Parts: sequence; C-alpha cells; structure tokens
Amino acid sequence: MLYRSAMVRASVALLLVFSVGAAAEPHPGYVGVAVCGKCHADQVSAWRGSHHDRAMEVAAKDTVLGDFDDARFSHRGADFDFLRRDGAYIVRTAGPGGDVQDFEVKYTFGFDPLQQYLLELPGGRLQALSVAWDTRPKSAGGQRWFDLQPDETVAVGDPLHWTGPFYNWNARCASCHSTDLRKNYDLSGRRYATTWSEIDVSCEACHGPGEKHVGWAGGGAQARAGAADDGLPVRLDSARREVESCAPCHSRRHALIEPAEPGSPFLDSFLVSRLREGLYFADGQIDGEVYVYGSFLQSKMHAAGVRCSDCHDPHSLALRATGNRLCLQCHNPAANARFRSLRAGCYDDPAHHHHAAGSAGAQCVSCHMPARTYMVVDARRDHSFRIPRPDLSEKYGVPNACTGCHSEKSATKSATKSATKSATNPAAWAAAKISQWYGGPRPRHWTAAFADARADALAAHGELEKIAMDRTRPAIVRATATEILPRFGPRPAAVAASLAGDREPLVRAMAVRAFDLAPAEAKRAVLPLLRDPLRAVRLEAARIVVTLPGESLPPAARRDLAKALDEYRAAQRVNLDTPEAHLNLGLVHAARGELAAAQREYETAIDIGPYFIPAYVNLADLHRAAHRESESESVLRQALAVDPGSADAYHALGLSLVRQGRTGEGVESLRRATELDPAMARYAYTYGVALHSTGKADEGIAVLEAAHRRHPADTDILSALIGIHSERGELWDALLFARQLSQLMPDDATVRSMVASLEARASGGPGIAPRSGEPAK
Repeated sequence: MLYRSAMVRASVALLLVFSVGAAAEPHPGYVGVAVCGKCHADQVSAWRGSHHDRAMEVAAKDTVLGDFDDARFSHRGADFDFLRRDGAYIVRTAGPGGDVQDFEVKYTFGFDPLQQYLLELPGGRLQALSVAWDTRPKSAGGQRWFDLQPDETVAVGDPLHWTGPFYNWNARCASCHSTDLRKNYDLSGRRYATTWSEIDVSCEACHGPGEKHVGWAGGGAQARAGAADDGLPVRLDSARREVESCAPCHSRRHALIEPAEPGSPFLDSFLVSRLREGLYFADGQIDGEVYVYGSFLQSKMHAAGVRCSDCHDPHSLALRATGNRLCLQCHNPAANARFRSLRAGCYDDPAHHHHAAGSAGAQCVSCHMPARTYMVVDARRDHSFRIPRPDLSEKYGVPNACTGCHSEKSATKSATKSATKSATNPAAWAAAKISQWYGGPRPRHWTAAFADARADALAAHGELEKIAMDRTRPAIVRATATEILPRFGPRPAAVAASLAGDREPLVRAMAVRAFDLAPAEAKRAVLPLLRDPLRAVRLEAARIVVTLPGESLPPAARRDLAKALDEYRAAQRVNLDTPEAHLNLGLVHAARGELAAAQREYETAIDIGPYFIPAYVNLADLHRAAHRESESESVLRQALAVDPGSADAYHALGLSLVRQGRTGEGVESLRRATELDPAMARYAYTYGVALHSTGKADEGIAVLEAAHRRHPADTDILSALIGIHSERGELWDALLFARQLSQLMPDDATVRSMVASLEARASGGPGIAPRSGEPAK
C-alpha cells in the first residue's frame, strides 16, 4: 500500500531512527504522530511526556536519567561501570562469553520509577540491562543503581543473565513499548531485523493505522458525510472494545498472531493467562507480574461496563481526579446512571471505612486496590477492586489489605476476644473487626476451591464444577476452574468438556483442554470448534483434533482442521525465537506421524534454548518410540548436564534405564525425580510402582500412600494402591482406597463393580483384619 500524499511520506521520514539492532520503518497505513498532531494537537500535547511517549527513546542527554559519570555498581561478584565516551553512554561489564567489554546504550526504556537501558549484541539483539536506575528522588531511596534480581546470583550463560533470553528486548519487551512493532526474526541466521513505525507508544498503537482516517479527514465535508466511518480501524465505542484495546500491553498474555490486527477482539490475537499459581493468589489477587487486564476481568467494575478511560486520561495517562474524588465520580448519591449498579451511597465517610478522615487508611485504594512491588521499586495496584477478606487470609494464607497495614495487631485486641483465635494472628484480628463493622457471614468465594485444587485436595472438584458452570462468575474465574477440573478425574473432565459450547470464549478455550487425555471418539466433539469465531479457541481445537487419524474425519472436518492448523503454525511462527514454539510445532508433527520433522523441531528448540528441558524430554521420547533407547538416554543425560536439578529429566531417564534392563539405576533416577519435585504426582506414582515391581513392596506402598496424602484426587495413585494391596491380600486396605476412587469416579461401572467385589471378599474372608480406623463389615 502506498501513502496517499507526499506530506505523509515526509512526516514519517522525519521520525526514522536507525540502528543495527532495530529500525523505524514507514509501515503501510501508518502515518505517525506528526500527522495526527495536525488535527489533534490537544491530544498529542497531553501525550507528550507520558509513560507512553517515553516508553522507549534514543539514548541522549535529555533522555538518559542514570549516573554515567564513571559510576560503578557491584552485585554478587558482578561489576558494572557506567561512563560516557564521545557523547555515547557506555556500560562496561561481562558480556555473552564472560569477558568484560564496553557496550553502548542504544535506547532508554521507561523513565518512572525506574529506567532501564538497552544494549546491543550481535544478531540484531537488543538486551535490557538487568541493572536499572532508580529515578525516584533521593529522599525516597532513589537516584541509585540497583539490580532487578537482588536476591539472585546470576552467572553468564544463565537465561536470567542480562545477555540471556529473558532480557531480550526483541522477544520479551518490544511489542508493548513501540508502535506497530515487527520482530522479523530470521530462524536460519538466528538474527533479528526488528522494526517499528514509531519508537514509542504513539497514537496508532491504540487507534490503529491512520492513513485512511487522514484521507477521510482531508476529503471534504461531502466525502466525510458519505463515508461509512472515519477510517480508523479501532472503534472505541464500547467498554469491551476500549478495554481490549488496552489489554494487549496491559496483560499477561500469549500472542497468537503478528502483527495483531488493530481493533480485532482480544482473543483473536492473544490468549490471556488464567489465575494460575505463581501469577495470582488463590483468591485472584496479583502475585506475579500480571499487569492489569487479568485482575480487571475479575472485578464488578468490568461487569458493570467501567472502562479504562473512566479513571485514566487516555492520552496523558493521568488519573481523572486525585484521592477519593476519583472513586466518587461513581460511588456517591449523584453518580452517573451508567454506574448505578455500583452505587450504595457515599463511601468517603468514616462510617464506611472506619479510619480517620484524610488518613491513608481512608483512601479507597488502600483497601480496594492494595499494591505489590515489582522490579524492586515499582508499586502497582491490584485492579480487581476486591473487598478485603481477612477471613480468607486466616484459612488460606492469601494477602489482605487490612494486615498489609496492621501487621502488628493480634486477635486478643479484637472486640470479640475469641479464645479460639490465635493471639498473634493479625488476620484473625482483622476478620473480627470486619465482622464487627459490617456483620457476617462473608459471601462465599472461589478461594476455597482454588486453594484446595492447588493442594490437590479431594474436595476441590465439586466446588470447581459449580464455579465453572456458574455464568454469574467472571469469565476468567470460570475459565480457570474449567482448566483445572480435568486433574480430578474423568467425571470433572467431562464437566469441563461440557462447557465447550459456552458463550464465553475463554471458557470454551479451556474446555477444549479437557479433551487432552480423552478417548479418540470423545475428541470428535471438538470438531465444531475448529470454526469458532475466535482464533484462541480454534487453535486449542486444532491441537486436540490433530491427534485423531485424518482418515477418520469427514471431508469438511479435514478442511477445517487444515485451516486451523495453518493458523496454529502461524501462531508458533510468531515466536520462532523461543524454544517453546519449536516444541509445539514438534508435537504437531509427532501427532501426524511426521517423526523426522518433529525431531528437527525438538533439536532446534534445544539449539535456541539449551536450558529448555521439555525439548530434551520430548526428543528422548521420540527416540524411545523409534526403539533407539541408547539415544534417548544420551539426550536425557545432556539435559541433566544442563540442569542437574531437573526432575523431568530424571523421571524420563529412570524410565529409559528400566526399559534397558538397568532396573537398579532406573529406580534410583525415579527416586531422585520424586525428591526433586514432590508436587508432581506422576513421579511418585511411577517410583512407587517401580519399587513394588522390584520386590520392595513395603517401600513402594509407603511412597504411594505418602503421595496419596499429598494428591488425594490422583486416580492413578489410588488404582496402584488398590492393586498392590489386593495382590498382597490386604483387602480392607484395598477397599479403603477403592471407595475413595469411587467418590472420584461415581459413574464408572468398573469401579463400582470393584468396590462391590472387595466388600464381599473383605467381609467374608476368614482372618482378614480391617485397616486401622476402618469399620469391619
């Protein structure tokens, strides 16, 4: 597509900034902020100096904020010298090979409350230095160099070293700090030729390419009146569309297409992370660095149609008002009718918040948007707008805003002075206060189900089913429950699969995952989702259907699968610079019987990411399937040389050794895997069964029973315990576990028959003693 006028071409040309690692290019349809500002001067003026404007800048005197006057920073044996030379900003430190070198700062990254610096490495790579400048005032602890991983010793070669993949700008950071970024990774040369239309987050990052809009604006009144629209691809005419225009950069997500189509639904270009452990606490509060969107999706605000610009000016990014006045735009008797569902009187009153007027505790955000600090100095508020629940903290250990401030309080200071409360438990004190002020009991919450699921508690699946099926719950909460359910056996997996036709696309996408271990015939239920309106769902469906024999599919389904697989491969090509993408491509090839192609993808994954153990494990399994057991062992030993603490590699190696007849070595490797990752039920199951098979039945039972206590919902462990105890004639023991299995699989006729048989045999068998605590029949 050509630009329509010399004026547009000239305006874009003025913005070009070239470097070896990245470059600005006049991407088709993009006109640049200089052109936008001709008609939208006020908006551009507000944008100047904002976080979007300063998201990334060329390193220069007026953009670099750090101390480069021969400053030195040392951290855990690593030295960093910051200096200037001939107008350039230089960092002297250990480079990719470990040798100390001088690296020029090419760009700045952000500016408040910290600033990072991008250094250039061969292959078009820009790397974000892991040492940043604290831009806060000195009185606030700022104006210093600091390490972003203060508690870690990171050596050269570690993926978390500044030269490693996790600090690579091209893959990890760039798309959200520049406009219309194209990664342009060349797999054959292992090189980047990354480009952007503008270096920062400019007008067209949110509104889409403006060329047609410029043409519309310059076409005269008559042409404008006759046009179908104003030419902008991103229509911010609804809360959903506005929020989803912000979400691509303000979320923890996975990209499905590059570049994303401006204005398209979020799940057509991205898949948001669910409320997983490590990212969110069990109640949905932020834990890891998840940004905003996943939290906001949980909120009543989102459900009521609140949008980002109700609180934030979309151009300056400044808050619409200061202090509680921001919240009182809606939460007061004269609130906008659009938000009436959120209103219950004026909340800026001690009668509501029970803190002194004007104090920190009286601020709405203190209780409803508690902050966590990331990157050492960057405090970010939780946008789920939740009501503090210290009662959940008591039961499940999740944070709460009350004890975030009142950590010194104890339950004995509460009005109830309950003898059952710990005298040193601030959460108990806070829960008592909440009950005293607002009454009780508190509403049921999904925390219990998610906390139980994370502990593999047997009771989790019943509550998870209710949450997944409850259409009054936020979609991200329902999707999380749907994704977890299959871990709790066939019946919960069937419940999850039944949601494949749900109206919420995120729930549909997670429901498809319930078919991962389903029989081939059951997987055919996924076929209609190959034509789902949203790409995220189609890709999940393709991943399942590709495992079915192609000749078993109707012609229309084969055509649908071919299209969906093309999209799936395209989604992986977005990230060909990551080992994960090649692993996914290899899995597709393996499912289609294309074993040589699968092997190439796994080997490429290892070449790109030598640290990525799943690629070694899958490559070893490919060798196993081809009866090349010695090659399988060799690959797994390479994996352990890279990561001696990999439970995955030890488990796979143990199985390989057992298959080779080296049973003693194999069992030892299985033991090591179990010790390294006791949370992985499969490892304990395999180790326990292996012990039993090698004549160490008592030890095997001990391992399996310990694993059962940790993972009471694991059906494989229960089945193994039933089988071993039955084989040893310990029928009451077998019956105890069989009854538990029946609770997990109430619709399974085989399990019901087994329980009945064991009950009959245990009751009638002479001299058979019941298990301790088990009533005799």
